[in-house]
Amino acid sequence: MVPVRKALLIISGNDSESQIPAQRIRRFLLSPMGGGWRPSEITTLLNPSLTALTTSIEKMEADYSLTFFVGPTFADSANNKFLIVNDTDYVQLNELISSSKRQLIVTDVITQAAFMPIFSIGSEYERIVSRNLYSQWIERSPAGWVTVQAEPTHSPVDPGFLTQLLLSIDSPLKEHRQPIYKSILSAGIDLNRSYKKMGLQPHITFQTQGNPALPFGLVLPFNNGSTYNKPAISQTTFRKFFGLLFNNEI
Repeated sequence: MVPVRKALLIISGNDSESQIPAQRIRRFLLSPMGGGWRPSEITTLLNPSLTALTTSIEKMEADYSLTFFVGPTFADSANNKFLIVNDTDYVQLNELISSSKRQLIVTDVITQAAFMPIFSIGSEYERIVSRNLYSQWIERSPAGWVTVQAEPTHSPVDPGFLTQLLLSIDSPLKEHRQPIYKSILSAGIDLNRSYKKMGLQPHITFQTQGNPALPFGLVLPFNNGSTYNKPAISQTTFRKFFGLLFNNEI
């Protein structure tokens, strides 16, 4: 059976710029690079009430769910982290965990939303190829969940973790002519490592249950992420690379 997938975008903020991440992330998910999600599989909440948030999380049961929270956070004296979902309410990160078999939850504070790339929706062929690859990835992953929490670095030149991650998927390595997948865990580890080299404090933390290998983004051998209109290789040649997806991670 084709695995059921659901995505939930939670955006907290009252200015027009705070809504940009919802638009850009949604477009990424719909694109071939994001896995060819369908519009009906994506729910967006802007400054939700606790009731609306809880109801949406209860409806997230699926083979794979992906939850993004973009907005302000704070910590108490015991360093417990909280997410501010609207002007008056907040929740802890673990309250976003649903009953899905496999789930990825990402929180970030995006201070420069304009830097987030705008992904091309691509052709129907590209979306079908991407969706099939993404579904295979879901089926091969063990059950479990991963949370990724990115703290603001307060650097004027840091666009944020999610933005950097999407930019890295939007700029595929041109020498590759086979599909490779972008792991959010490896991306976070690499980013933390780069911060260490610059003498800065790593600001991305992970929590996991089980040993899931969860899907996020695909770097496909099309022309490029933002502007491609047709595959750079034939459909027959491309299909030969299906089995290579899980052996090529960047």
